[in-house]
This record gives sequence, C-alpha cells and structure tokens, in this order.
Amino acid sequence: MNNNSVVFFHMSDTNNYNNVYDICTKVNLHLFDCQKLDILAYIMEKVCPRYIIIDTNGKISKNICLNIANKHKDCFVYIIDTDYLDISKNNIYIVENCKQLELIIANHYRCFSNIIELSSENERQCYSCIINELDKLYFRPKLIGAKYMTELIYELFTNSSISNIKCNAMYKKIGYKYNAKVNSIERAIRFSINKAYQNCKEKSLFHNISKTEKIPTIKEIANYILDKIILEINKTSITSKS
Repeated sequence: MNNNSVVFFHMSDTNNYNNVYDICTKVNLHLFDCQKLDILAYIMEKVCPRYIIIDTNGKISKNICLNIANKHKDCFVYIIDTDYLDISKNNIYIVENCKQLELIIANHYRCFSNIIELSSENERQCYSCIINELDKLYFRPKLIGAKYMTELIYELFTNSSISNIKCNAMYKKIGYKYNAKVNSIERAIRFSINKAYQNCKEKSLFHNISKTEKIPTIKEIANYILDKIILEINKTSITSKS
C-alpha cells in the first residue's frame, strides 16, 4: 500500500481538479488523475494507493463506487457528492465539498503516513514551527493560553489526529502537566485567541483560517498549524534525503 499516493477518478472534466491537486500538494501526496475505469484498474494494480477520490459529476453510478470500495477495502474512498450518503460505510466517506475533503484527508494522512517519524530533531522542529506560526498570528507568548495552545498542537501532532474527542483527551494530558482543570485550559486558549485577534492588524490572517469573517475556533487554528508542521517536516526530510 502506497501511503503517499491518491487517485482522482472522474468520468469527465471537473472543476474540482485544481482544488484536489492543491489538497494533495499540501500534504505531499502524489496525485494520479484518471477518467476511465480501465485506467483506474491499471493504476490500482501498479501503484496500490492509499486514497481514492471520486468526483461523480452526476455520471458515476453508486454501484461503480461500491464496487471500487469493495475491491479496494484497504483504501480510503472519498466521494464528492452528498447524494451518495446512503452508501457511506466502512471505507467510503461522502463529502460535500473540497474543504471537507481536505480536512478528512489531512486527518487520515496523519494517522497512516509512514513518512514522519518523531525524532528528537523533529520534536524540536515541531515546537519551533508551532511557536513561529502562533507568533505570526499575534499570540502573546506570556499568556498561559498560548502555552496551552502550543502543548495542545504538539500533542495532537504526536497523537496523529485532530477531533473534539482527541482535543478533550489532550486537555487532560496538559492539565496533568500544568496542574490545571480541563475547562480552565480551554477557556485560557480561547482567551489567547481572542487577544491575538484583537491585536492583529491583518484580520485576513485569521479569516483565511476560518474561511469566514469570524474568529477561528481552537480546532481550526490547530488544524491550520498541524498542516504547516507536516509540510515543514516533510520538506526537511526530502531535502536531507536528496
């Protein structure tokens, strides 16, 4: 199984290609584009990718999607079409748009990528990247919430996931380290985010994270910086090998 490859299968030209390409580039995945079933079969046999993205574009039947997923049960199959929700099961994930697709792929990639190994050098690099990114977002390092946020992102990275459940588990772990309650940790992080937003003169920095005119959530900022860490460590890893 090639954990770094994704196949994008669609029956005709789609407006989503550029978005899918950008998503794959962001997490260092190699994209194979195909529009025919025989080409898909060939790629699956030769490459054995971890991920399959299907853009139905109204032209791919549910039976075809199910057959693809059943034949390749070790793959994550993402279908960009909410009309296919009734076949969402096991390894099939239905997404509404490319923004949702990006979040799901990023989560799965962190869980199953075999590129990133958390060496002592990577640990230092991880902390450095978190601090630099929070600094760019005008977080005040002296605020305890900023320290909690740094620890939260680091723990999420080392545990290869980001979700509400995982965040709560990380709050407990941080609480043991700082002798603090979960509620006070979350409250302090939210306070530091609000302060950073108030102090930031370029609100677009935050709006680009949340994709709205609102202050981004803890999860959105953590996810944004996790992507930065992955890109940075992958880039270093690739450079050192070349």
